[in-house]
Amino acid sequence: MLFHKENRLCMVLPPKTGTQTARVFLKGIGWHEIVPSHDYPESYLAKYPNLSMYTSHVFFRNPLDRFVSALLNLKREPLAQNKFRQVVAGAGLTETLESLSYEQAVDLMPQLSTVFPLLLGLQSRWATLPGTEILDFDNYEAEIRRISGDYTNPVIIKNKSTDFGRSVVTQKVIDFVRQHYAADYALAKDRLGKEY
Repeated sequence: MLFHKENRLCMVLPPKTGTQTARVFLKGIGWHEIVPSHDYPESYLAKYPNLSMYTSHVFFRNPLDRFVSALLNLKREPLAQNKFRQVVAGAGLTETLESLSYEQAVDLMPQLSTVFPLLLGLQSRWATLPGTEILDFDNYEAEIRRISGDYTNPVIIKNKSTDFGRSVVTQKVIDFVRQHYAADYALAKDRLGKEY
């Protein structure tokens, strides 16, 4: 979580919603970070009750895009790769992380969700503080500038995915994401007026 004490603002940081970019930009203009960066809002609130007086913000990303980004992250990030390999091997699959398809990953979701609950969890789970404003990931720069009030410093996009491990987004993957992340689709429609 990031916060600005004087302005009583905070930003919750769900994985795969531009959190590295937010960290660099907001810390560069005087915001502070509570470690760990990725934790559910109520955990921070339990430790820091004064956050209840802050206006909370959270970026929301198209659930399918976020799911694909999370899988690519698991395939390429050194800290996640070993655990991901263990799940793949435990399922009896012989594919490399790079060649593992999104459909195969969908079949592994019960295990992956247990090993990577924050990365693969619902975005709506991160918008639980009262009065949390949902920010549209599709308008990232405009949104982060609006809430920070900074219109001059550069917003440098961090942690962009490469093509390593990309697969085909099939109808099976789309259907799975729609069902598994149904609460996120409902949140997007209700709070952003968007249907993905």
